[in-house]
Order: sequence, then C-alpha cells, then structure tokens
Amino acid sequence: MSKKINRSREHIISFRVNEKEKELLERKISRTKLNRREFFLALAEKKEIRSAEEEMKLIEINYELKKIGTNINQMARKINSDENLEHVYFLKMEEEFNKLCQFLNQ
Repeated sequence: MSKKINRSREHIISFRVNEKEKELLERKISRTKLNRREFFLALAEKKEIRSAEEEMKLIEINYELKKIGTNINQMARKINSDENLEHVYFLKMEEEFNKLCQFLNQ
C-alpha cells in the first residue's frame, strides 16, 4: 500500500525555450536568491524580483537610515530637555538631515 503525498501544489507546468531564452532565464534567476519555482511564481504574482546585490544594498540603506533616525531622535530629546542647547543641537540635527539627503541621492 503506497501513501499518497498531500501537496498543496499538485499541478506541473513546463514549457520549451530556445538556448538564448534558457540562458537569459538562468542568468536572471541566478542573480536572485530564488530557485526556479519561486522565481516563476513571483513573476506570476507580479511581485518585485530583486537581485542579490539589490537586496544587500537595501539592507545597507535600511541600517544607515535607522542609525541616522536614532541620532536625530537623540538630538531632539536633548533639545527638548534643555532650552540653552536648542541652537547647537538644531545645527547638528540639520547636519544629520543633510547626510540623510546625500545618502538618499546616491
């Protein structure tokens, strides 16, 4: 008696391509962290497909934005706690904001 495998995806889809199309598809898939099935499902679902390099750059940008945001929050708390420091910290806050703008424009 054989056991029946319970799968949520029971249909197989296959299609033919020429050598040039095959190389193009394999090159595009290899640039991502996805396998073939995940790649084609993402295309079918109109999801954005990013290369591994793009993913790493987004992680780096997210990290930098969090650091800049933390710095701005710390300065804002300091400004609100002491009126005499308001001008000095405002200048530092402006500097951090300018760094953020430069980073985003890269």
